[in-house]
Amino acid sequence: MLALVETKETTILYTGLLKSYELADNSNELAYISLKGAFRRDLRKAQQVSKDLEGSKIITSSSFHAEYGETINVPGDIFTIFGKEIINISVTYSN
Repeated sequence: MLALVETKETTILYTGLLKSYELADNSNELAYISLKGAFRRDLRKAQQVSKDLEGSKIITSSSFHAEYGETINVPGDIFTIFGKEIINISVTYSN
């Protein structure tokens, strides 16, 4: 399972085995997910600022640097991520 999470400083990609999840009361939104054997990778954004051809409009674009983000083991048995922090999630089912 992969979960992309936004923090104040950066965006983090978490991977691990999905152990459990819970939906928030009275909605279909995730309350939290719990991962076993979790790893994290820092995905710092690089911003590029440029001007359009006339030089009147400033254009800002963001992209992730491939060289950032050493994969680090998250200590502990189970790691929990609150649903409101999750930007995107990808689950792969296995038998």
